[in-house]
Amino acid sequence: MGKLDRYKTYAQFLPTPLKINIKNIDPALITEIEDFSGKDLGRGLLNHKLYHLTETLSLFDEENIDNRLESQVELSDVDNLILTASLKYFLNSKLLKQSGNWSLLIPNTAYAYPLLLTYHLILQHLGEGLVPTLGARFTHGSGVLIVTDNIELHSHVWRTTIADTFLRKFIDTYIIKGNKFEKFNLSKNDGTSGLGDGSLPWLCFYRAVRHELLETFEKIPEIIILDLIPLRHRHRALSLIEWAKKHSNHVIIVAPLFDDVTYSAIKTSDNIILPLDPASVDLLRNIFREENQNAFSNSVTASWSIKASQIYLTRERPIFYIHNIQGTKSIESKINEVLSLVSNYQSFRAVKKLVGTISEISNLIIPLSLYEQLLASSGKPSLLSKIHSCEKIMPEDEHERRIYQTILPLAVKLTKELYGLLKDHSGSPRGEAISNVIQNNAGRKILVITSNKLAAYEFKVWLRVKTGLTAADLINLTVISQDEWVTSQLREVYFEDKSLSEIIILANVWKPKFLSSFLFISTTTVHCISFNNEERLYTYQINKVNCSDQDYKQELIKAFFKLTNIQLPLSTQEIKPIINKSITNVSSVRGELQDKENKNVTVDDLFDEKTLVSMITFDGDDEHEFDLDNDEFFNSIADNEDANSHEEFVPSVKVTVKINGIIKTVFVEQGTPMKIVRNGNEDIISANPLELKNGDIWVRIKGKQRRELFETVLELASNTMVMKWIQVNVSEWREMVQTLWQRFHHHNSFRKNTYVKIMRAVNQNGGNVDSYLTISNWVKGEVSAVRDEKNVKAVAQILGDPEYKKRWQVLYKAMRTLWNIHIKLGKILGKVITDSATRLHDINYLKDEWVDLGMDIKLPLDDVFNAMELATVSTVDIDRDYYIHQRFLEKTLSENEVNILSTKGWLKYESL
Repeated sequence: MGKLDRYKTYAQFLPTPLKINIKNIDPALITEIEDFSGKDLGRGLLNHKLYHLTETLSLFDEENIDNRLESQVELSDVDNLILTASLKYFLNSKLLKQSGNWSLLIPNTAYAYPLLLTYHLILQHLGEGLVPTLGARFTHGSGVLIVTDNIELHSHVWRTTIADTFLRKFIDTYIIKGNKFEKFNLSKNDGTSGLGDGSLPWLCFYRAVRHELLETFEKIPEIIILDLIPLRHRHRALSLIEWAKKHSNHVIIVAPLFDDVTYSAIKTSDNIILPLDPASVDLLRNIFREENQNAFSNSVTASWSIKASQIYLTRERPIFYIHNIQGTKSIESKINEVLSLVSNYQSFRAVKKLVGTISEISNLIIPLSLYEQLLASSGKPSLLSKIHSCEKIMPEDEHERRIYQTILPLAVKLTKELYGLLKDHSGSPRGEAISNVIQNNAGRKILVITSNKLAAYEFKVWLRVKTGLTAADLINLTVISQDEWVTSQLREVYFEDKSLSEIIILANVWKPKFLSSFLFISTTTVHCISFNNEERLYTYQINKVNCSDQDYKQELIKAFFKLTNIQLPLSTQEIKPIINKSITNVSSVRGELQDKENKNVTVDDLFDEKTLVSMITFDGDDEHEFDLDNDEFFNSIADNEDANSHEEFVPSVKVTVKINGIIKTVFVEQGTPMKIVRNGNEDIISANPLELKNGDIWVRIKGKQRRELFETVLELASNTMVMKWIQVNVSEWREMVQTLWQRFHHHNSFRKNTYVKIMRAVNQNGGNVDSYLTISNWVKGEVSAVRDEKNVKAVAQILGDPEYKKRWQVLYKAMRTLWNIHIKLGKILGKVITDSATRLHDINYLKDEWVDLGMDIKLPLDDVFNAMELATVSTVDIDRDYYIHQRFLEKTLSENEVNILSTKGWLKYESL
């Protein structure tokens, strides 16, 4: 009877075979692949009514705090084909080690695919335990090692069940901690003791964040899956592939589409390559006899499969409009003149930095003068300082010395002239062009994507001031950076078709490293803002992503033949996007009439598209090269900028601290809430600089000291619906505060006077603010400083916008929720720091532990401590009032650097 039950259960797991429809092919070949797919037990279980994967997600909104939604992991016909191919390739490697190694190229939105591939093969092992079928069982004691830097995969596993049993309890799941396998656990409130008896293959996550990779394993992986979808590991794809081949029998690479770095590494590694770009998906969908017409995909599990991502991969491509800016010929001539001059000299670091600064200037979507103010208030070097710093980079050989003496001085002079042209211009050419598109599409859902995150935060406020539009007018407008667009794709946990924008405006040419995210649905209209002949580059990127890629096509044909012994039939109709071009006029720049008579120097003929794109796409990740802590740049800014020429000095407190045993001096603005752990206290608390005591541990963000601690830390947490809800509402509050600032602040007025004006207005409208420093903290983005709902209501009253008056209570609730999360985070991190007080700079024993903040918010402690810097307070100077240029606030300075700032006039003081 037992044997009969075993076969009955086995029969229930058998999947529906793939239904292939290819004409003029030997029917025996089709029968062979269909029969094989009918024994794909892992796929059968994933599609089973009872044993499929189900993920549960806590929803959150202001009305319903604890609403949970369950969704099944759904597969499309293309997904079913991929899984069967994965099984076949695995069997090839079982026969001959690594002969079935393969790579899957997918959109970022399907980032959880490594999990689908893993559970598919583990479930195949489970099914063949009932009745040996294909010989696809793992070696006893082995499993799957997923190398990934995406913590969302951890969260998906934590939330997912099979037949009402959590996967983490059904299948032994580990993480690599201190080079050892440790049980996977995201919450100390929910143990990991499971039902597994060790007979199933295990799953282990390895983040591989250190340069040195693990070389000895206490458990041997039969399969290693390299997840190259996150950005971190792409640059060392080749070394990871070679490492994986050394330590497993079978290697699967999941990589992004259209990424040249990872694709080059894959091509050199003798892999089967299965690309899923729009043209490939179109070819695969055409071979099925009965295509699944159900386009609906469950929102919670959309990232597990290609099904939800197919809206980005249809034959119909978006319609693109390229708007060429007219009225900026003098600026364009100056840019082309300097780029033509330095075109052959970018091997010299000074020239490369200068080109990066030109790119940053030309890509702005807000006025340059406003951007300089934002840089100063954020503690970042000004654009003018960056230009000057290039002159301070010394040549390293005779070739560079000649460039330094002949080419660089003229290039710097021309760049300063470009800076002057835009500094004197009250507007922004790109910003005006974007505004034109927005106003022509009023009432529609619009998303603006720019390359500069700082400018993205300010654009909406500037647009309101420039155009007089209200919050209601802009309620459907969202502005984000390219970095944020990529991050949203790699971390989305709840996908809704209805949330997608009707209009997307690309403010800048796409950064090459982000090209894998350059996919938009066919119903979206994409507007590209072209400045200085960028039309050619937009066209290049649009065609690269949306047209049939011949190399991808050949790899798909080879992969399909490896699976079926059938030649994949090709479509006679090529996929090609529609690209429309137009002129958009903006206000002319000073000197435009004279420049119209000059010949416009062009760099189009000097470079190919890839080189040009790399030159003109400003990459904010390179900002660390201009860090004030860098001697080269510090000396440059101290020497070249007039300390009294712009931006006021800030009243500050001088604090000496010890970091890694080295004494440093830091100037902190008076009233700034500092996150500290005090001796005898296990919480992280806020304290003003004058309240500091000797021995306090100041917890700061490493490398970005002016950023708020908890806000930065929470960016490292797994994505949840509550954090999405908080982010939307807190962003609206910050927009209100910036609009308030723009209304009260004048360019020539002191910031303190503006803070006082705003404080009085808030109190006159029913608020309760007792210090101008509170307003200062609001403007700096300190949400935790908003403690009284009366103040939120008062700001809404002052602005007078009906949308704000309607929503102020929701905004306050979101900030209060975030405040409570901050309190809990402060208690947890404070205790950890206190427990490790005797070894503040030896926190390796905490690696890969997790913080559970409730509401499904999980945080990896290793990431937290990698981002934090712990400074022990030594002294606080209470005898003097210091006034320091805001650019140097909270920078760690040596005694010599403090003397330089004082000598150059950047630092002043008054004795009390």
